[in-house]
Amino acid sequence: MSRTVARLLAESLEAHDVDQVYCVPGESYVGLTSFLLERNSIRVIVCRHEAGAGYMAVADGRLRDRAGVAVVSRGPGLSNAMVSLHSAYHDATPLVMLVGQVERGDFGRLALQEQNYSRLLSDITKQVIEVNEPEQASEAMARAFHIAESGTQGPVAVILPEDIFDAETQAEPALPRPRVIPGPRAEDLDRLADMLAKAERPLVLVGGALWADAVHDDSVFADINRFAEEWVLPISPTHRRPQLFDATHPNYGGYMGIRVPPALIGEMKKADLMLALGERMTDTVSQSYTFPKAPQPQLPFVHVWPDANEVGRVWRPDLGIPASPHEVIKALLKRGAPKGGQKRRDWVAGLNAIYRKLLAKEWEPTSDGVNFAAVVCEVDKHLAPDATVTTD
Repeated sequence: MSRTVARLLAESLEAHDVDQVYCVPGESYVGLTSFLLERNSIRVIVCRHEAGAGYMAVADGRLRDRAGVAVVSRGPGLSNAMVSLHSAYHDATPLVMLVGQVERGDFGRLALQEQNYSRLLSDITKQVIEVNEPEQASEAMARAFHIAESGTQGPVAVILPEDIFDAETQAEPALPRPRVIPGPRAEDLDRLADMLAKAERPLVLVGGALWADAVHDDSVFADINRFAEEWVLPISPTHRRPQLFDATHPNYGGYMGIRVPPALIGEMKKADLMLALGERMTDTVSQSYTFPKAPQPQLPFVHVWPDANEVGRVWRPDLGIPASPHEVIKALLKRGAPKGGQKRRDWVAGLNAIYRKLLAKEWEPTSDGVNFAAVVCEVDKHLAPDATVTTD
């Protein structure tokens, strides 16, 4: 059946379960906007600025672990949205951004607001896909979602010339590609279990890839709790992922993010093993690449992340496991906790005590009259347990 590319793109978005897109309307993709509004199956959320549209799509992708979708016009529109691409790239958040482009016949002529997006976006996207033929549109969309949501997740830009939306094509909407979830090898699990059994002061960091698992499987939270309790381990959520472990749990080891308080990071540095479960390991988590020290950690380091290309990219881990962190946790729980884990109770309790002491601190007014630590503590008293907090 013949259909316009605008219709094909809309049907491709529907096939990938997209229920809303974020945009600032622009003339370079008006054909797509018109069809989306006419079809009325996908909510079109109009924003005041492309950066806002991009960040809303990033938040959508982060909260639901599927690519959020933003649509922006060429030139200034895309330039305004680039900060959100940068954020998604650094935070490993799935995002698909549809970008309008000049008409195909005007490529290379310095047409109004023309840019070379493959070069412009090469450092802040996983891939830039340019659609130059109507028959490519559906396949390009399927590839974009697959790349954005696979391995180390991130943003993909799909470039759509202005004159392609009304073009006719016989292509059918491409079905979503299955998401491949890597599992751990038995020999890696054996070694990890042995390292945990021997450690007296282990530190477990939990991060973004574990949150991605949790979006699809609620048992992640119960399994993390069991892992902490049965194996007697302190759990430290990392930057932007505080929701992964209950801060009131006795095995809570403190938040591992920007500027960890000296008393807490000082105790953490006494660890004799670090296990990063689903944490990509960035400068904010590693205290500017000092804990663990890059490239050679100063303590035994195990890195679990669902992408072999990321494991070992910055740090040299003693053990790297390119797998779903939840699959690793489930496999360890199935094996059962080793004997002797009780030796770590004082270590776990000590970290938790330092964290609780920090919470109990009385914050004094500052010279300008506002102590933002006190503000945060007061706001915390009024928030629901499942509240979503946005910070700048």
